[in-house]
Amino acid sequence: MTDRSRWILGVLLAGLLYAVIGLTTADLARLSGAGWRLAAWAASAVVFLAHIAFERTRLRSAAARSALHAALAVALGAFGLALAATLRAAATGHYRGAFALALVAWPAMTGIVSFVAAWVMVTVAGLLGKSAHKSA
Repeated sequence: MTDRSRWILGVLLAGLLYAVIGLTTADLARLSGAGWRLAAWAASAVVFLAHIAFERTRLRSAAARSALHAALAVALGAFGLALAATLRAAATGHYRGAFALALVAWPAMTGIVSFVAAWVMVTVAGLLGKSAHKSA
């Protein structure tokens, strides 16, 4: 398997996990409370960190590339959630034009924020790692 297919597979898998986590916990939160929202945040954070670790350790991706791939996965997951919301609204007769906007806005907003977060985390971790090696 080439590095290109490995990073694409990583993006697709993480994006699918984000969508599944979001859809599952949204339904559970409606039934039994907001604690499921916190569980979704925690599970998504684990996926985010695992994806970045995969990029850095297995694929040896640079900071910007790791951040980009993590952001693409987040954006893909957000698109999946927006698509599910749009389809649900259309099926129940509650569709509005804002749902079509969400198909673009959710991935863009989450992708940009996650790129910045991932890049900062990878850069800081790299700096801390370098300073730890110098002092050892």
